[in-house]
Amino acid sequence: MFDEIAYCYLNTVFVDSQGRILAYELSMSDKAFTDTFSYLASEDEIKSLYRTLNARFNFAFKDGYLKCNQVKRSLVNNLIMENLGKKIVGSKEKYYTLYSLLEEGISDNFMLLADRYAEAGNTINGFGATEFLNVKFSSSTMSVYFNILTDDGLENKHIICMEDYKLSAKPFFFAVPTTKRFSKDGSGGIENLGNIVINNVEYVLYRASEILIYDLDAYVSAGLINRASIDVAKTQNALNILADYRSCMCKALYEERDAGSVPWSGGTGSYESCFGVFYRADMEILSKKRRQKVLDIVLNGIVSECKNSGLEGAAARVKELAFSYEEKVASIALLNVAMRVSSLKDAIFLADKAILCHKAKNVSANLFLYKARSRAYLKKEGYATLLNPIITGSDEAISTIATEVFYYDNLI
Repeated sequence: MFDEIAYCYLNTVFVDSQGRILAYELSMSDKAFTDTFSYLASEDEIKSLYRTLNARFNFAFKDGYLKCNQVKRSLVNNLIMENLGKKIVGSKEKYYTLYSLLEEGISDNFMLLADRYAEAGNTINGFGATEFLNVKFSSSTMSVYFNILTDDGLENKHIICMEDYKLSAKPFFFAVPTTKRFSKDGSGGIENLGNIVINNVEYVLYRASEILIYDLDAYVSAGLINRASIDVAKTQNALNILADYRSCMCKALYEERDAGSVPWSGGTGSYESCFGVFYRADMEILSKKRRQKVLDIVLNGIVSECKNSGLEGAAARVKELAFSYEEKVASIALLNVAMRVSSLKDAIFLADKAILCHKAKNVSANLFLYKARSRAYLKKEGYATLLNPIITGSDEAISTIATEVFYYDNLI
């Protein structure tokens, strides 16, 4: 049950009438937020979990006593005691939702297709397809979409958008490698359209429509929202600086000139609304200018300075610098590549691997947050208040800023 647990956060302590703690409610999750649940533990069990789990905690035990930030205290009852040692809320959906499809597609290398390419025939080469890993979750609207390169330029395709103050699923095409087993082939809302070849690889083409976009069975807690929003900000800063680094290495190796931006060829519309639910870590996303400062200091100073002390020594050197927390995060992501490089080609290869890793973490965290955002919007029940729009509860001293604006008339 706990093998893949990466985060373990204390939510609630349950006390008897004399104030003695009899049970602890924990929020647990794997790194990708695909297995999230609440767990009730006795004092002996929570101490055992703290000793044995290879996870991050928002609490500790010192000399046998619990140390934590302020948590909710509730009066214990028979139901709580009967469920000690059990998951009391699970994230395994009773229904196959859009989020189930996205998680499966990210894991098994499914492809998203532009409509006109999917409808045109059984072969796609070069344009019109992109990986599920490239799905995007808007931070200013409730839209979920993907950008896709076509022969006319870059265009976007919406999967979810806001229409008439309601979230609306849009039909889209996707493809599954014939070497993979798609768990929901032929299920409601997903149509099998036969085989298709994409870049010389054979896939099965599907069309998704009327697929569920609310996951009411997924377990969500304030601590996990806080953790996921921090992961989004950290990985975005890492992705940005690694993209800068890769661009520098490509220019040095191939003497490339800036080819300019890819032309924008349109999309499926703009779906702005003053309503929605948004969670953002109280962290900066570094500007190009500040990323350049980090690149210069790390590549022209720390890498050569710490050549003999390795990555550990370089990381220690970064901690000594007058960098902001965000600059230190970006520096460590950069050092994990730059300290292992033996050639320019090696630098590009390692940067690509690191970018893929950070992108996977970024998408997984955003996907979990969107489950929480869409459910909060549907139920009109947020995790913060207007007077205190701050969410905490993870293992880091970074808050999440919540914006929760609900539409109260004919929501569904």
